[in-house]
Amino acid sequence: MFQIQAQQLYSEFQHELWNLLNSVGDLNRVDPQTYRQIRYYSVVGPAALPPDQLDRYNRLINDMLAIYNSASVCAYLEPLRCDLRLQPDLTAIMAKSRNWDELQHVWTEWRRQTGQKMRDPFEQMVRLSNQASKLNNFTDTAEYWSFPFESTDLFKDLENAWDEVKPFYDQLLTYVRRRLREFYGPERISRQAPLPAHILGNMWAQSWTNIFDITQPYPGQTFLDVTPEMLKQGYTPADLFRLAEDFFVSINMSALPLEFWQGSVLEEPIDRIVLCQPSAWDFCNRRDFRYSYIKIIHMIFTNTEFIRNDTGL
Repeated sequence: MFQIQAQQLYSEFQHELWNLLNSVGDLNRVDPQTYRQIRYYSVVGPAALPPDQLDRYNRLINDMLAIYNSASVCAYLEPLRCDLRLQPDLTAIMAKSRNWDELQHVWTEWRRQTGQKMRDPFEQMVRLSNQASKLNNFTDTAEYWSFPFESTDLFKDLENAWDEVKPFYDQLLTYVRRRLREFYGPERISRQAPLPAHILGNMWAQSWTNIFDITQPYPGQTFLDVTPEMLKQGYTPADLFRLAEDFFVSINMSALPLEFWQGSVLEEPIDRIVLCQPSAWDFCNRRDFRYSYIKIIHMIFTNTEFIRNDTGL
């Protein structure tokens, strides 16, 4: 309830700003930088919706978040153990299991408990989002989302970027496909069809780091893994952020403010279920920055980059 009230207050502020900026006279008389700022702040997204539709939009978002946060599935071949959540249970299974059927079960069941239940509210949200985009003078939400990039042809820019990386990606994909065919067998991994998403070490197949044991280019070589030592020394999620902070302070960047440590959620609370996906928040007062991510202690190749990007250190 508090979250909906906070969203409503912020939306009301945006709506007032929207009305104010839209009342500005002839913008052709202002300098380009001022015009750009006015144009940017005059786009308020869903806040342009009438109050009843905006309330509906916010409730749909929160309903979907509730489904996502509370989803749990039954363990593979254990129909009575049905308390596996995305973090840490399913994430660990997707990363560590090499059982094709178990991975397929987890991948499918989690989507049945989330995406399938979200479909109707999601479709309603899309309709409201497109309506809000039109009120912001865009044709649809796709054009609204493209607006901050300030590109005259964003799709062309993306095509050009893809053309640059595609040759390397094709080689990488070919190599990974071959190693997966060797591991799971050609009857499961086709020479040409897309790779099955559930065997790539991640619930969304967005990172292949966790299948490095299968795709390792030089089998038998020793690779550094400090996870056991980190656990032995009792590292906590806060310690990882302290290490990242120490590094960036050492190159003359600012330390994190006290509010970050007081308000961030770095470990799962014992009194409630929270969303474990990473998110960073700027409270726009130049001192209160917070981060939410339930972190598990282990070494991954992108930890430092991940912390830097999401906290803005």
